[in-house]
Amino acid sequence: MERWVRAGALAAQVLLAGLAGAEAQEVAGARSPEPVTSVSQKILQRFDVPGTPYEAILMRVEFPPNYDVARHAHPGPEASFVLQGQCTFLFDGQEPKTRVAGESLELPAYAVHGAKAGPEGVVLINTFILEKGKPISIPPTD
Repeated sequence: MERWVRAGALAAQVLLAGLAGAEAQEVAGARSPEPVTSVSQKILQRFDVPGTPYEAILMRVEFPPNYDVARHAHPGPEASFVLQGQCTFLFDGQEPKTRVAGESLELPAYAVHGAKAGPEGVVLINTFILEKGKPISIPPTD
């Protein structure tokens, strides 16, 4: 459990560092305000969590307007920050959770979920803490 706490704290630091850089690019005008027209995933940073069998992955994910994300899970915890737009997270057995630009959501390991991008699309900055060699996403096990 202590490893997950350390890994979670590190993930928060990585997320904040990544957001600072991403927000600086947004303010500097490095990104146009046009809506996203296709799905895009870009790994921004990937590194080993020292002293553990885990790695941290910082990823920028973009979904076009009203895009439905298929149900899936992650084999480790995820922190998802909405950089632009809005996203509704759909967890099995729970009420939908909508987040807008500037808000975040913690997803536990193996939580089966889908999502729906808002009417203007969404840009997310996601941080994953995974055992080295595990895939980022896995299909639901039901």
